[in-house]
Amino acid sequence: MRHLSRLRLTAFRNYTAAALDLDDRHVVLTGPNGAGKTNLLEAVSLLSPGRGLRRASFDTVQAQGSDIGWAVAATVETDDGPADIGTGATPDGGRRVRINGANARSIEAMSDYLRVLWLTPAMDGLFSGPASDRRRFLDRLGHHAHSQPFLVGLGLRQGHAPAQSAA
Repeated sequence: MRHLSRLRLTAFRNYTAAALDLDDRHVVLTGPNGAGKTNLLEAVSLLSPGRGLRRASFDTVQAQGSDIGWAVAATVETDDGPADIGTGATPDGGRRVRINGANARSIEAMSDYLRVLWLTPAMDGLFSGPASDRRRFLDRLGHHAHSQPFLVGLGLRQGHAPAQSAA
């Protein structure tokens, strides 16, 4: 089964540097507001095409006060062995992707190794809005699950504790 075995962050949001070694079990993140739980999830979401979980511009994910560009890298365990994928800032404010130490031809190349799908409270219109939105989301979910057995799901429970958001 595909899974992340290592996640590395450099100058990403509140992380100057971080490394997580993982296995194929589920991961539960806990901690107070501002600890960086959602930042870790956002980092994983950037290992797929698009602007990630928060849809943030890439210049805003740079750690404050850092003079080096942000980067997110992971080792994905696949049936063919481990694959190293990563993304990070370019000097012009864009984003580059590297796979197994080489520049990727496109951001979409990460999808060969990792597919990420998330669901957040901001997407609650998915459940209360038009049925066509739900069908489109479920079609996308089905496509990801069928074409790639590895899927990261994210559910943020809104209103869990009055003084804290649950992330």
